[in-house]
Amino acid sequence: SKLRNEQHEREQEQTHHVAMLRELQHMLDPDIPAAERNSNQKLELELDDIRSSQNYEKQRNLFEEKIKLLYDEKAYMIGELEKVRIKSNEPTRDFLLLEKEVVELRSARLELETLKNEKEDTAYQQQHQQTVLIKIGLETLKTG
Repeated sequence: SKLRNEQHEREQEQTHHVAMLRELQHMLDPDIPAAERNSNQKLELELDDIRSSQNYEKQRNLFEEKIKLLYDEKAYMIGELEKVRIKSNEPTRDFLLLEKEVVELRSARLELETLKNEKEDTAYQQQHQQTVLIKIGLETLKTG
């Protein structure tokens, strides 16, 4: 970009110098009448205008291409960002393994608590039955 700008500036300077040299040659040449000099100057100015407009079109086309490339790059980057966002929302393999272990541990704890409660219930029922039998035995002794 910087190199293009410098090249463009050199081209403009060169064009300007050429025009100045032609103008000096025409002014110094006694064989060329003033009307012809003026006509030549007009034509040279028109030619410079045409060259400038052509250069403008080239630059405009270059800028349009660059803008298109930048839009394409922007669209690509948005797509990449979307992929990263989606991937960041997905659980990792390690997370899924840990989650599975937690579920298994909770299930095992529930089983242990159930077994413990059943054991306590059985022990309570046995104790209750012994108490009832003892009471029956005491009443039988009292009545008998």
